[in-house]
Amino acid sequence: MKCRIFLWGMPGSGKTTLGKKLAAKMQVPFFDLDACIEKQEGASVKHIFEEKGESYFRELEKKVLLSLLQQPKFVLACGGGTPLFFSQDELMLQNGTVVYLQAPAGMLYRRVEKEISVRPLLHSALENGEGAKALEQMLEKRSSIYEKAHITFAVKEHKNRISDLLQILQTSHV
Repeated sequence: MKCRIFLWGMPGSGKTTLGKKLAAKMQVPFFDLDACIEKQEGASVKHIFEEKGESYFRELEKKVLLSLLQQPKFVLACGGGTPLFFSQDELMLQNGTVVYLQAPAGMLYRRVEKEISVRPLLHSALENGEGAKALEQMLEKRSSIYEKAHITFAVKEHKNRISDLLQILQTSHV
């Protein structure tokens, strides 16, 4: 098993929650890419999107990802859009083990609807009552990239066992 684990998936798939638990079990550092960007900028992702735009945010995301690649071991919760830009999907696939946390759109919607104010790409759709539809469309659009991951881990509503994910990682030949 490679010592760098990249977690991909939609907002609400559990990248941060599962990532922290996985890193603790593996005894490696945990990073949340959005949190690293917020720390570096001194502003929330939402604020960065609103004030400087998505292009600026994606450039920051790329720089922070490249800086994290200097670390020999980690679990990284990527932003939902991270693998979609600048061939970062290939970069991560070549520099570690990528796990796609796959979850159904209905579950994702239930998890993120309470957080609309901090989800810049879903905010307007969720406010207009079109959140479930927007989330489903976003998932459809992104799934072809997400499915490039070395491992797909089906996320369950309340039964995500880190031991299951660890076993998959240990037995994979990635």
